Amino acid sequence: FDKLARIESVADEAAGHAGRIAAKRLRDVAEPVAPWLAAARLPVELLKALQDLLGDLHDGQLLAGLVANALAEIESKRAQRLIAATLDGADAVLSRGAPGAPLRRRERSGLIAVAKRLGARRSELFSRLERDWLGEEAPSRQGLVLALAELDRSLAAPPRRRPAVVAGSR
Repeated sequence: FDKLARIESVADEAAGHAGRIAAKRLRDVAEPVAPWLAAARLPVELLKALQDLLGDLHDGQLLAGLVANALAEIESKRAQRLIAATLDGADAVLSRGAPGAPLRRRERSGLIAVAKRLGARRSELFSRLERDWLGEEAPSRQGLVLALAELDRSLAAPPRRRPAVVAGSR
């Protein structure tokens, strides 16, 4: 839970990724016994939900970076064209026009629209993470703590044995 405590905002990529890896490791311990040990099933389910949420958030962070880089590249090319046009003289630019300008405007507009949707999605995912998992009183976190405590108790209990079959009693 200390990994989750380090996540303070939607921009905390490293902390979110570390939390996801910690959840995966814990799930990897519980999952193999879940088919035979009922107390392991709920922790596995909750850890999977946490992993999925953190994974979706991480994917959004990576995609936002790609969109930002694409926008930066478009703007960089635009600045290079403006500088070249200035060096060529304003009359040359006015007579030629700017080839491909409408396409670049559409690309930029499309990327900005994608960035806005990504921002909204990341905010929604972080709100869910904050509400359900971050903080001592978060309900999914509380559920996981209780489920792990139950799993720990069941692992500490002596195994139940089948009654011995007495020869000739069948």
